[in-house]
Amino acid sequence: MRITIERSNLLKSLNHVHRVVERRNTIPILSNVLLRGEGQSLEMKATDLDLEITESSFISGADNLVDTLQRLKAIGVGLALDDFGSGYSSLGYLARFPLDKIKVDQMFIRNLTESAASQAIVSSVQALSTGLGKTMLCEGIETEAQASYLQQLGCAQGQGYLFGKPQPAASIDALCREGPALRYAAS
Repeated sequence: MRITIERSNLLKSLNHVHRVVERRNTIPILSNVLLRGEGQSLEMKATDLDLEITESSFISGADNLVDTLQRLKAIGVGLALDDFGSGYSSLGYLARFPLDKIKVDQMFIRNLTESAASQAIVSSVQALSTGLGKTMLCEGIETEAQASYLQQLGCAQGQGYLFGKPQPAASIDALCREGPALRYAAS
């Protein structure tokens, strides 16, 4: 198995954004930050940004949240449902909110290669994601066996220590601008 991630394909994701998304001035502020040209403090397109929203964010203020999420999508920002399956899972959220990704919680990935239940759940979420036209991203990938299983299942995106550990923002910025493409190869 060979997984190649080119720098140009690296997405920047922000999680725990529910309070930011609930603010009235979120769209103008985010638009201004993203629309800066080269030489400014932030050089990225809206399509390079995913906002990760947890299921608990949908419980209060859902009507306002739908409007805000639709406006974020209109400027090109990607939207991901974070930690799917770990809390207030409702299939209604997947139909109602304009999401691009479903992020499977790491609790299902941790024992993926040994647990028939985890395999069934992840396989079902992959089928659901495909049927809804959304991307499945799995969190907590730490072993080659997990990555291989997920790749065979059709999971195209993942996060976890297998690919890299948390780093300071300056290190990530340098990697994106100057470093070589990230490559992970397993036999």
